[in-house]
Formats: sequence, structure tokens, C-alpha cells
Amino acid sequence: MLRHIYKRIGIWLFFLTFLTAVLLSFQNTNDWASKSVKSTLLEVFAFIALGLISFSSDKNDNEYLNYLRFRSIAITVLLSFIYALADSFIFTVSHLLIMEVFQIQLIVYILVFNLLKKIQ
Repeated sequence: MLRHIYKRIGIWLFFLTFLTAVLLSFQNTNDWASKSVKSTLLEVFAFIALGLISFSSDKNDNEYLNYLRFRSIAITVLLSFIYALADSFIFTVSHLLIMEVFQIQLIVYILVFNLLKKIQ
């Protein structure tokens, strides 16, 4: 586990990445290569930010929070498996790239962990 300071760094990095993505979406350029490089870099930074948020410890870390973390990971894996099955058999949309799948898993993990922390 990373120290708790990395959670704050991850939140700021994600906020800056999101803000940059919104600002770049209003930019009118027809250069396909430039858009591709920018979107790839933004995805990488978002992935790093979500990883920092996900794998940082809390200020008051204890055994119970570790239990909730493992339970959140188990729920996230189960939901990812259900999504993969639904994507294969039900949905007709194009399959997501592996980076996008990992980002979705990290977001789901963060949401489930914080929800379990609040509930219990």
C-alpha cells in the first residue's frame, strides 16, 4: 500500500486530467495524430491517478479497512466478470480497450470501497 499522501496526489492528477480533457474537447483541430497522442496521454494519466487513489492507504488504516479493501476487490472482480459476459452475449457495442476496462475496474473499486466504508 502507498502512503495516504498519494491519494491526494491522485485526486489532483485526476482533476487536472479531466479538466484538460474537457478543455481539449473544445479545441477544433483536424490533425488526427495530434488528437490520438493527446487522448492516449490523457488516458495514461487518468489510469495513473486512479491507481494512486485506489492503492493508497487511509490516515487511520486498520485490519477492518484491509478487510473492506479485499471485499471491494472481490466485488469488483465479480462485477467485471458479469460485465464481460454481458458484453459478449447481450450488448452489440464495440468492445472496450484493455486500458478502459482497467480504468472502469479502478473506478468501481474506489466506489465500492468507499460505499462499504460508509455503510459499515
